[in-house]
Amino acid sequence: VKWILRYLKGTTSHGIMFGSQHGDPSVVGYVDFDYVGDLDGKRSTTRYVFTLAGGPVCWKSIIQSLATMSTTGAKYMAVAEVSKEAVWLARLAKELAIEPDGVQLHCDS
Repeated sequence: VKWILRYLKGTTSHGIMFGSQHGDPSVVGYVDFDYVGDLDGKRSTTRYVFTLAGGPVCWKSIIQSLATMSTTGAKYMAVAEVSKEAVWLARLAKELAIEPDGVQLHCDS
C-alpha cells in the first residue's frame, strides 16, 4: 500500500490531455502486429490503441491465442480483434451522447 501511495504522490502532475476537437469527436484506432514475436510459443503479438478527441482511451498488447502459418493470417486475427473493440467503443461513445462519425482504423499494411 505504501508503494501505491508513493506512486500516486509522484504522478499527480501526470495526465492525459484531450484535444479541443469539439467538432470531430471521432474514435480513431491504430493496430500493429508482430509476426511470431513470441519465440517460445511461435505466436504473434497484437497491439492497439484507440483515441477519442485526440486522447487515448483504450490500449492493449496481447499474444494471439493461435499460431498462424503466415503474416496474412496474423494480420487478419489482429484486425478482427481490434474491430470488435472498435464496435464496442463506438457504442459506448453513442451511449455517452458523443455521437462519433464512425470509427477510423489504421493498420500498418
